[in-house]
Amino acid sequence: MLEELLSNESKVIFYKCLFQPEIDSMEKNKVCCCQLYRILSDSEIIVTGTGSADEDTGLKKHECYIIDIYNLNKVYRCNAYYISANSEDGNCYYTIRIVSPAQKVQRRRYQRYPCHSFFAYSVLQKEQVYDIINKEWEEVKKSLANLHGFKQEVLSDISGGGIRFTSKQLFKKGEYLFCILNFGGYNNKKAFPVICEVVYSGELVNVKHIFDIRLKYIGITEQQREQIIHFGFWLERQKI
Repeated sequence: MLEELLSNESKVIFYKCLFQPEIDSMEKNKVCCCQLYRILSDSEIIVTGTGSADEDTGLKKHECYIIDIYNLNKVYRCNAYYISANSEDGNCYYTIRIVSPAQKVQRRRYQRYPCHSFFAYSVLQKEQVYDIINKEWEEVKKSLANLHGFKQEVLSDISGGGIRFTSKQLFKKGEYLFCILNFGGYNNKKAFPVICEVVYSGELVNVKHIFDIRLKYIGITEQQREQIIHFGFWLERQKI
């Protein structure tokens, strides 16, 4: 299975298990960066770095790590243990045991901020999307009369790239939602309309019939994105 996902010379980054995978500030927990040398099996790989086997990489036996394996434009994440090391021809080779399934993860450009405010949404047909994009808010409000079935959910987090929430409803990847975010309390702003596309919809591992929904913004301006990011900063400051 690993051989189907990865190739030799993929970059492998080790992180301490001191953070949740959803947190973007992972760099501070980085231990070392290596290169995939060989796949022994679905549970063991060999990675390599320069130097001798005695060189201190920061890896410790009996300590679980989170590793990200970069292959082409994809990133796979799993848990692993460092087993042994040996040196040959000036290179150091580390045997790594993988103890969890390798899952594809999305590389994020924007930091996520926890946000638990209510927002409203209505499902759009594809032909409606570009009728609304780039309209001023006053013009958008005129279009709301043609949108039906607004529902309300609670956000899980927000970023400059999109929003995330949980729902009893399973959405299809590629669906479009007209969302009205609530910026109440921030700079006297309340309603903030955005159009989003569903990029992920899947059942939560530990809760039945509740789905994790992830959306990306469609057609927003950089000024709108900046406002959203500033709202995220403001949310962070409220926790201090």
